[in-house]
Amino acid sequence: MSENSINNIIDGTGGETFNKCLNILNPGGTIINYGATTGAVKQLELRRIFWKQLNVIGTTMGTMKDFREMINFIEEKKIKPVIDKVYDMNEAYKAFQRMSNSEQFGKILIAM
Repeated sequence: MSENSINNIIDGTGGETFNKCLNILNPGGTIINYGATTGAVKQLELRRIFWKQLNVIGTTMGTMKDFREMINFIEEKKIKPVIDKVYDMNEAYKAFQRMSNSEQFGKILIAM
């Protein structure tokens, strides 16, 4: 197993992405998970965590105070989200298909 240059990963997708993260982390690395948009990890190789002495941290999105501070920061800095693609409501299935295939970069919107 060759060493990578990845010591820390923040993952919000879960699913098979979580296993890929475990594979590419350096020994002693850390993965922080805050979501599972692609679902559960189907076959977690638990031994990879202790063989590589990885740190796995789960977290939520924070408190209401944290959320308000984040909103204030976004407004103050005029941060705009990256929009990948906008679909009409009658094409919502295409949006879910795009997300399921991990084809997007940024947010997928469904217009009503």
